[in-house]
Amino acid sequence: MRILAAAFAVAVLAFGGGALAAGRFDAQRQLSRYLLGPKMVRAEVVVMDRGALRDLRIDRGRIVRLRPAAIVVLERDGRRLAVSVAADAGVQVDSVDAPLAALRRGMIATTVREGDGPATQVFAVTVP
Repeated sequence: MRILAAAFAVAVLAFGGGALAAGRFDAQRQLSRYLLGPKMVRAEVVVMDRGALRDLRIDRGRIVRLRPAAIVVLERDGRRLAVSVAADAGVQVDSVDAPLAALRRGMIATTVREGDGPATQVFAVTVP
């Protein structure tokens, strides 16, 4: 009986286990898309990174104003938010590295910053 149970467990791991793991991966991907996808307004994520807690804030909205070191976004819930942008921030426009000056009003921007600090990452997409 033990041999039969062990053989069954091996078969499940060999054949069904991969599907089970793929199912979990797919569920995690779906969760990530739902939470961080186009419906997201803003998020705060606390992570443990190299033994230290990091409080990351993510904001998304349409760029309504550009300032020398900041952007103002209109979030989906109607909130206007001015986000300062670090001088050395990584900026991508339509998935291509770009300077901060490439941002334009009307683009949808996602900013990532630590706590109340300036954004260190800005991801923007052109909206037709």
